Amino acid sequence: MKKKIFIMADSLAVNYGENELPLCGWGEYLKDFINDEYEIENYGRAGWSTEAFLTNGYGTSFTDRSLWDEIYEKISTGDLVLMCLGINDVRLDYELKTSEEKYRENLAYLTSQIRNKNADIVFCTLAISGGAEDSENGWDYKLPAPDNKEPVMTERWMRRSKVLYDIGDDLSVTVLPFGEELKKIYEEYCENIEEI
Repeated sequence: MKKKIFIMADSLAVNYGENELPLCGWGEYLKDFINDEYEIENYGRAGWSTEAFLTNGYGTSFTDRSLWDEIYEKISTGDLVLMCLGINDVRLDYELKTSEEKYRENLAYLTSQIRNKNADIVFCTLAISGGAEDSENGWDYKLPAPDNKEPVMTERWMRRSKVLYDIGDDLSVTVLPFGEELKKIYEEYCENIEEI
């Protein structure tokens, strides 16, 4: 039986399908970069946070079971969970956003659950440019901000990645600099489009 790679992520990993090109998620293409020993189960969900996975998300279920419950039942010894969550945890207009403390708590819980199944977990950062959204709420960045407002979205995402590295250190979880690599790919892609 093949080992599985489970993707727990937001919209940037979703399988959108050919009819939605050029919109695509990295989860669709991961299979092109791994060997045949693994099967991929992509649970990328647009707009989801760690809290959404642990509850019923965007009202997509009418049961007491969360999407995490479904994933957890499928995880076996030797499987891998790639977790790239956090952008929507700091999204201020989202009812399932989290505080930084709750984000840490959720990741610690998910990590312990995955390890209980003798599986492995890898955190993936995401630090690419976002909208120029200001807010009076959100995580405490310990950064100066004009007019008592939090930093713009890009800085909030960068803060989320820093927190993820901190949590990775605390929990001995490998953190892949996914965001930096994706940013390079996007920038090269945009340059090529401008040249055409």
